[in-house]
Amino acid sequence: MNEGRPRRSGLLRAYIAAVFVLGLVAFVGAMRAVVDAQLPYQWAILAVLAVLSQFSRLSSIKVPGVTAHLSVSEILLFMLVLMYGWAPAVVTLGVDGLIFSLKQELKRKRNSNFDYLAFDFAEPALSMWAAAQLYFLLVGAP
Repeated sequence: MNEGRPRRSGLLRAYIAAVFVLGLVAFVGAMRAVVDAQLPYQWAILAVLAVLSQFSRLSSIKVPGVTAHLSVSEILLFMLVLMYGWAPAVVTLGVDGLIFSLKQELKRKRNSNFDYLAFDFAEPALSMWAAAQLYFLLVGAP
């Protein structure tokens, strides 16, 4: 019996490719915006804390009275958006997604596959870009 990589439908592969391309565009745009904005170094401290929080046992906080958890990194990422704009948060999430994917590979939790790496990198960055753009559109801020 051949236990290779699972076959993916063409539609799923197209979806992953589209998310990767759009996420990559958002990430590159964010990198350029961060460099052009010449932000103070404090944004990098929040970014490092957000990325490192995935290695902490306190990475998730139970919300009392609700069947939900709040990630420490989510709090830090939304602080980045509110304090420094969309770009630092998108860059941070792109890096965080890459580290998460590499961590999964090292733990051998899944077969090596570019699809996972591409999606883990691009989807969070694209989601944060879209959320931040919508937020600033609604509140009228930059």
